[in-house]
Amino acid sequence: LFLKDAPSLPLGLGFYTLQLITFVVFAYRGGRTDALEVFEGTFFFPKLIYGPLAVPEDFFEDMEAPVRKKGWIDAGLQDFVIGLAYKVILADRLGVVFTQIRSAGAAGVSAFLAWIGVACFALQIYYDFLGYSRMAGGLGKMLGFLLPDNFDHPYCATSVQEFWQRWLITISQWFQTYIYKPLCGKKNDTVHVVISSLIVWLVIGIWYGTGWNFVIWGVLMFCLLMGEHFLYGEYLKQIPILGHIYVPIVIGLSWIFFLSGSLPETGAYFLRLIGVTKMTF
Repeated sequence: LFLKDAPSLPLGLGFYTLQLITFVVFAYRGGRTDALEVFEGTFFFPKLIYGPLAVPEDFFEDMEAPVRKKGWIDAGLQDFVIGLAYKVILADRLGVVFTQIRSAGAAGVSAFLAWIGVACFALQIYYDFLGYSRMAGGLGKMLGFLLPDNFDHPYCATSVQEFWQRWLITISQWFQTYIYKPLCGKKNDTVHVVISSLIVWLVIGIWYGTGWNFVIWGVLMFCLLMGEHFLYGEYLKQIPILGHIYVPIVIGLSWIFFLSGSLPETGAYFLRLIGVTKMTF
């Protein structure tokens, strides 16, 4: 998993693997068992690469009788164009800015520009995922399929827990349903909650990518959530403005583990944010 020269994985593997598990579990529990139908649900092309994950019951209902409501083609086309704009106009342009900042190297980037790079990267991945999800929803709607929403203004959240309830919503629900609940069961005591949460976030980190960066990122998310649960969550609820400042900062900084290719590079970028220029990234 953590080999430096590990082969590249197929595009979208993480998404359609989770979707396949969803349909297989649905079949095991008494749902559709026809292999072709499971294949169709898993590899439905609008959502194949970046989601959202479909609910088997809803998908098969639409497949039997695709909805042909008046105005759905126009509405779907509008969603597709908006999603394409998010991707091409916003995400790609923000990506260019970040790439230029990063390619300038250690000697050419100030602490201020390093912070700008973090902001650009945080917004780039948001509009990337949001754009693709919006396009998928638009294509699905034009075909008579109503796919679930995958984002709900996540950077407006007031806690990290709320952020993950708004970011890649169907993915978060999948890990909650298929990993956390089976691990925790009906035991809601502190030990089971902590252990189950740690395992879930380790799995989520590995799902996002291969390398120690992603494992450490998963542990970081776990620590932030446990901090909110046991220490300062009530303060964030009582002072919403504090949460609105807290979430973009901690989530934006956490994405540094994604934008860097290795732990030394990650450490160098964090040092650059506080003005240390001796290390390169």
